[in-house]
Amino acid sequence: MSETARPERNRGGRPRVDAVPVTLRLRPLLLNALDDFRRQQRDLPTRPEAVRRIVAQILRGKNYLK
Repeated sequence: MSETARPERNRGGRPRVDAVPVTLRLRPLLLNALDDFRRQQRDLPTRPEAVRRIVAQILRGKNYLK
């Protein structure tokens, strides 16, 4: 590797094998709100990670998730 080469970017690796994919479509207004939420997070999560965090937060608040 040359000294001027850029370091490899972490692409997140393989998805978890115990996870089930959920596909959804969001209208622009909701997508913009999701992106606003992402920008307020310290680590700027991906959109899927932001959705996971929001869902988990709501489910904890309703006592469906511990």
